Amino acid sequence: MDWSAGAAALLYGAASNLDTLILALSWGGRGGRLSPGQWGVIAGVTTGVTWCALSLGGAAAALTAAGRMLGAVVLVGLGLWTLLDWLRRLDQPEAAPPPPSGLRGCLPLAAALAVNNGGMGLAAGAAGLSPLWAAAVNLAVTLLSLAAGCALGRRAAGTGRHRWALPLSGALLVVLGAMELL
Repeated sequence: MDWSAGAAALLYGAASNLDTLILALSWGGRGGRLSPGQWGVIAGVTTGVTWCALSLGGAAAALTAAGRMLGAVVLVGLGLWTLLDWLRRLDQPEAAPPPPSGLRGCLPLAAALAVNNGGMGLAAGAAGLSPLWAAAVNLAVTLLSLAAGCALGRRAAGTGRHRWALPLSGALLVVLGAMELL
């Protein structure tokens, strides 16, 4: 794997897990903790969906000559849409769901997080991002986001730093799409 493929996988992992980090920060800020089993359920479901979406996007792009370019353009579009959505809701407070209870309680949450990864994964796969590397990086970043988010949330409860996650995620998608276009 060359450095640009690694950088693309890291950008994808960061962009697709900022919402996970935000939730974990929120839970930590309220004193919540997740068990290793809960981490595994969330990371496993989101990584599985990520790999499937990247693979489907890559297969779809192989059907047309312009597929890779279209995937990169969609990534840029998703990033810009995310930035516009953030600007539109800039002064509205966001309510985070409570920490999940038990392993079964993690499934709906993992599914919701996986939907985000799925949409980005289709576009990133079509743009040429490796499903194996991006899924592996996603797994690591998801686990790191859950652990670090809960720990940091307990330390920085009430600081409001989470407000920057959405525009950062959008900017990362724009950069990833631009990298794949070039």
